Amino acid sequence: MSLQHQLAEFDESDVTDEEMENLVPKPFKSFLSAFRGDTRNDIFDFHNQEDDLDWGYDQQNNISDYVQTHYEGTSVELISVICKQPRCEVLVTEKQEDAWNKIMKDMTQQAWWKFSSFTSSTRSNAENELSIYAFLSQ
Repeated sequence: MSLQHQLAEFDESDVTDEEMENLVPKPFKSFLSAFRGDTRNDIFDFHNQEDDLDWGYDQQNNISDYVQTHYEGTSVELISVICKQPRCEVLVTEKQEDAWNKIMKDMTQQAWWKFSSFTSSTRSNAENELSIYAFLSQ
């Protein structure tokens, strides 16, 4: 299964870099154009789905509330959380080193956390803040 997933990342996608970059705000645009194959297609399809006012709304609230009330919550800026069954996209700027890792580690222990796959990308800016793009799947 893991090998199949890795091979699928080498498949071509019809989605252009420009289409991917239009899905998110700066500084996250370059993250999406770097994804290839099935991951690129999954992210693009995710953004083109209708809003999920049931499961998605609940998961967005779970993630947002957890991050904002976590003891490391003031060390990150939560830019966006979008959830649509069975995936979520989280955009974060980390202001203090390792804060996001601590939040994620604790969040995965919550009863509502059912995600089994996690794709992420990170990049530092001139102010030494870390921008984090996370794509979660059940």
